[in-house]
Amino acid sequence: MAGKALFAHHGAYSSLGLIAARAEQRGFDVVPVRSPQHGLDPRDFTLVVLLGSESAVYDDGVPWLAPEAAFVDVALSAGVPVFGICFGAQLLSACLGGTVEPAPAVELGWVNVETRAPELIEPGPWFQMHGDTCTLPPGAVELARNDHGLQAFELGAALGVQFHPEVTEDEVERWLAEAPEFVDRAGVTPSEVMTATAEVMVGARRRADRLFDRVWERIGR
Repeated sequence: MAGKALFAHHGAYSSLGLIAARAEQRGFDVVPVRSPQHGLDPRDFTLVVLLGSESAVYDDGVPWLAPEAAFVDVALSAGVPVFGICFGAQLLSACLGGTVEPAPAVELGWVNVETRAPELIEPGPWFQMHGDTCTLPPGAVELARNDHGLQAFELGAALGVQFHPEVTEDEVERWLAEAPEFVDRAGVTPSEVMTATAEVMVGARRRADRLFDRVWERIGR
């Protein structure tokens, strides 16, 4: 057993998906939690994975945000490896001293990124579905970006990616159905996105497996 991996999920646009499946294959005991609240100690886990959310990091009206940020702060201070995905990467950036704000345009679909570390972050394509963006935290290393902004970064035992390596074909279809206004803002149709998803999914599964393996090797030292 590799240890316990906490997966923090937050409702819509949050899925354990391929990353949790790979963690289990690697011997982790996957522990799904609906946003870490008081009473959980990140030091009890070998790895913390922060998943996506329809909420915004800067929305003070979200009741679970402050407790989760406090949880992440403890994890970072203790050196517990933290892997942030989409919203999770934005929360990680904020906890490390970066900023999160609405992006100039939403990003939706299968997108390539400009990688500074291809041995860790492959160019893609990766699935994107977000309307916010984060800045590089002080002292962090930029790993990837594209025209929409920062796409991956690391600092110590923390690593964040703006894209969604965890998605399955079923999850993409569900997310599109649950967010018709977001789809309209992106200027795409569900059928276009699902056609692209079917074309890339076999490769996407392999990339997700490799990404988890590489992230764990990188931050799990």
